[in-house]
This record gives sequence, C-alpha cells and structure tokens, in this order.
Amino acid sequence: MKRAFSKTEWEAGNIPDEHTFIDDIELSKMEFEQMPWLIEKVLYNEGFCFIYGAEGIGKSFITLTIARAVATGEPWLNTFKVPNTTNVLFLDLENPLSLTAKRMKNLGGEPSAKIHWLKHPSGFSLHDGKGGISEFALNVATIVKQKNIGLIIVDSFVDLMVGSSNSAEETQVFFTALKQTFPNIAFLVLHHENKPSQGVYRNSGQRLRGSTNINAQAFTMFRLEAVAKSKIDLTLEQTKSRDEQKLDKFLIQMDVKPNNDGSGTIVTGFTYIGIVESKNDDKSQKARELIKEVLADSDNGAMSRQNLIKEIGTAERTFDRAVSSMKSDGLIKKIKNGRETLISLTGPIANNVTDVQGFF
Repeated sequence: MKRAFSKTEWEAGNIPDEHTFIDDIELSKMEFEQMPWLIEKVLYNEGFCFIYGAEGIGKSFITLTIARAVATGEPWLNTFKVPNTTNVLFLDLENPLSLTAKRMKNLGGEPSAKIHWLKHPSGFSLHDGKGGISEFALNVATIVKQKNIGLIIVDSFVDLMVGSSNSAEETQVFFTALKQTFPNIAFLVLHHENKPSQGVYRNSGQRLRGSTNINAQAFTMFRLEAVAKSKIDLTLEQTKSRDEQKLDKFLIQMDVKPNNDGSGTIVTGFTYIGIVESKNDDKSQKARELIKEVLADSDNGAMSRQNLIKEIGTAERTFDRAVSSMKSDGLIKKIKNGRETLISLTGPIANNVTDVQGFF
C-alpha cells in the first residue's frame, strides 16, 4: 500500500502522450523542417493564401498563371521560383468552364493534365446542410488523394462558404471543414474587398471584406489593385506574410494582343514590371490614397482643390503636401475648365487597347 500510486499520480502516468506538455529545454532540442514553398515568398505548400481586390479586376485570370507555374515548375511571372510542383484543383463556382477554356487557350502552352476542374461545379457544396460534410465534397477529397493534388484554388470565398463571412464563428467552421476534408493541402482563395468610403481611410490590410478571422487564418495574403486610368497595369501588395519579411509592393502588366478575328484584344498573360516605391509619410500617404479614390469615383475624373479637401477631410497642409508629391510622381495634373482649375488623375493608359474589364 505504501508503494501504491495515489489517484493523481496514476492519472498523470496514464495520460496519452499527445495530451502532455513539453518544457523549454525539450523544445530547444527539437528540430523542425522549414515549411516548404510552392512559390517562394508567395504560396506555402500548406495552409491558406488569399488574393483579394475589387470585382472584375483580374483575380481569376491571375490564378490560372499561378496554377500553371505550380504544375510545371516554371517561375511565376518569370520572377518567383517554384521549388516544389504539385497537381492543382480549381473549386471554381464563379466562372463557367467555357470561359476558363478560353482563358487557358489564350495563355498558350501545352496542356499538362496536372490542372483540374469540377465537371459540374454548380452542384458542389462543402456542407450537407445537416452539420456535416457533403457527399460531393467527400468524393472530391477521394479524387484529390488519388490524383496527388497539393493545391486547391477556391474561386471565390463567398461562393463556397456557407453562412456569413462577417461572422468569426461561421468563418471558423468553414476553415475547419476545408482543412478536415482536404488535410495537408495548400489553399489559394480569392475574395473581394470592401468598397471605399469617402473620407474614411483604410490601408491595404484593412480592405479585406468580412471577419478578421479570415486574416488570422491566412499564412500569406495579397491585395490586387488596378493602377488608376490604366487598362493593363496592376499592383500586388503583400499584406500578410507569416514568419517572413513581406515582399515589396510590385507592378505587373497584362500582356495583350489583337484577337485573331479582329474583335478587340485578348489577354495572354502577365509580366512582372518591378517594385513600386512606397511613401513613408503616413498622413500624406493617407491623403494620396483618398485623393486617388475620390478622383477615380468622380464623374469626370477631376475636381477642384476646394471640393477635394472637403471630400477627403484632411488639413490643407497635408493635402498640399500629398498633391505636390503626386504631381512629382506623375499621378495627377492640373487642367483648366473655363476659369476654374481642376485636379485630375493621369497614370499610364494603354494605347490602342480596347477595354478588357469585361473579359474578367
């Protein structure tokens, strides 16, 4: 009896190993492999990456170039290395297969049989409506294993999720269901951003629509933005990078050419142009962003100085400093409208290129 364990001692000795603790000494002796990349600095081989931006900006088309890079091992945008290749599945509930086929054809290159789509995406649902995973999703999970798919592209978040994207609890259910159904998989998810409100400044990281839990779940996150007054120039800004230094904001350009039948133009890919210089003056930068938004949303793309100051709600000194820097950067210009002087956006405009916004 003296040698017998007490109840607490017996229970402590019979706790499953996965329920026990480690201390800092043990932790310091453990070695962990660094999580591999599918695309360096952009997409890990596991977890969630989000690309978000305004509707119709080209998010879906860009994911096709990402899928091809991951499947073939060719550097994405001829810039970002692909150290690990894998097969890819699109859970695309937004774009018809006919449009996807057209885009893939315009991208060129030989089919690889490594990129996959659902034959009947309209019938796909993650949940069965009774709190469980749907039969369709379970069958997809079986084929994912069979075809060694390591990247699933979700287009788009709101089309696949059940419930409110503004709810932390409901978004958590969505993320948990995806991870349980498709374990050890990389997810690239497309999502929309909040529409700008005049007089309210939001930095790029605050533009994502929905619950803050979405940001918490992501390993990497990028905001795609159109360059003002341009039909072919876009910027990608990394707003989150877990345990890594963020990439500098960079400019990409749509590759366009005339359609063979003479009906406008087609997009054949994207080209990496280079890093976009950032401004460090917070107040000036906020004013610059608001000036761009207000001018872009105005009827004729131009407003008087007085009306602009009133719209963005900033001090005159800050406003003048922002306008001066934007003029030096070639982002705005002053134009005459009778006796009135207006401030207008400039920016690169593609010559001889028809409007391709409808293409997306």
